[in-house]
Amino acid sequence: MTDQTWRDMRSILSPLFTSSKLKIMYNLMSECAENVTKYFRNQKDGVFEVTMKDLSARYANDIIATTAMGFQVDSIGDPENVFYKMAKIVSNLSSFWRMIVKLEFYEGESRRFFRNLIKDAVYARKAESIVRPNMIHLMIQAQNKLKEKPQNSDVVNEDNNLEITMEDITAHALIFFIAGFESSSGLMCYMAYELVVNPDIQTRLRQEIDEAFEECNGTLSYEAVMKMKYLDMVVSETMRKWPNFVSTDRVCTKEYTIKAQTAEEIDLIIEKGTVLQLPIYAIQNDPKNFPDPQRFDPERFSAENKDRINPYAYIPFGVGPRVCIGTRFALMQTKIFFAHLLHEFEIIPTTKTKIPFEISKKSFNLSTKDGIHVALKKLVT
Repeated sequence: MTDQTWRDMRSILSPLFTSSKLKIMYNLMSECAENVTKYFRNQKDGVFEVTMKDLSARYANDIIATTAMGFQVDSIGDPENVFYKMAKIVSNLSSFWRMIVKLEFYEGESRRFFRNLIKDAVYARKAESIVRPNMIHLMIQAQNKLKEKPQNSDVVNEDNNLEITMEDITAHALIFFIAGFESSSGLMCYMAYELVVNPDIQTRLRQEIDEAFEECNGTLSYEAVMKMKYLDMVVSETMRKWPNFVSTDRVCTKEYTIKAQTAEEIDLIIEKGTVLQLPIYAIQNDPKNFPDPQRFDPERFSAENKDRINPYAYIPFGVGPRVCIGTRFALMQTKIFFAHLLHEFEIIPTTKTKIPFEISKKSFNLSTKDGIHVALKKLVT
């Protein structure tokens, strides 16, 4: 999607991620996090071995199902639910990139399942005037607005050719679903790993979380989560060390010249249409940008230090006008997950935990070869 079409669609989707909308979604996310802790709390054993990719993916699946599409599922308590099964099929990386190019690449049962699901949701909201702060609702609102014609006017705005079809609604809902499914679950995996490797950081983080719960009389509020400074520091350092995507790209829209800085250099001309690859992982793990980059150090993002970071050296969600639209959404669901989890459990290593883990060479995005295996240990209260 390029130029004006992209700008029009961005303006339609951006309202979904305002502070007011995220605050409304907070309760939906918290319910999903509470489902996770409730499930493990009700088990007889005091220690549970889990594969973080599976656990975080189920949590992310449930959150995006309810906030993007308006469906409530419990993939922890009901691990074989059809929604999660279909999500796993469509969220493999190759399908993800194919879908961004064109929705028609989705084949078979999984495509029909989600298309019919979204189609039914759209018709139900239109027929019953259901109002819910999710992507489908905003797309319907935009669709209706574009269909409205100015009263007492036969003039058509020829500059605005944007039309939102059922295919558009389906495609964007699925892209949002899959992008969130992959990126958020990956972030949670790496953060859990670092908390296992750095138990002192986990202890300090739990102290902040417990204090927030106490101040909220046991029910964590949106404001309390947003105020947790150390939680934000730990999440930020996780994204610095382990960005989900090793690179991102941008297309040059007009010829641009990078002037030589020394006598040994020459001007570099970037022609219109050139695709530029930005190596996120390399930039964020370059000792010139972050000293001792392999050391997990949340203090890099403390109030005293974060302003010293070059803003173009820390780009886990991209940078510029096309920065990931769901950044704040992904951060909030990650913070909610760990706030609830660490309040009741300690994340500890198991015999399957590999330190350090081996990075997979078969995936375009950053992933581990054998997964991240940890255990959840009930805290004595």
